[in-house]
Amino acid sequence: MTETWVPVSYVTARWSCRRPHVLGLIRSGKLPAIDISAGAPNSRRPTYRIALAAISEYETRRQVAPPAPHVARPRRLAPARFYP
Repeated sequence: MTETWVPVSYVTARWSCRRPHVLGLIRSGKLPAIDISAGAPNSRRPTYRIALAAISEYETRRQVAPPAPHVARPRRLAPARFYP
């Protein structure tokens, strides 16, 4: 089974974010990617490709749990008396 590799622009369009955000995730190691320009002559900038499986795993790790149900505090029956 072959993996599908997508460019950074695909991720930015999917997440509606900017390129520096995705590049920061790649550099920090939170989003695994490969550099296809490594070893190429005259390559000054890295050209990353990200596996679709890695994108799905990252999105799964970042999912938020639904909020806990609200539990009402018991009300006081009589006002508090601070002074006798």
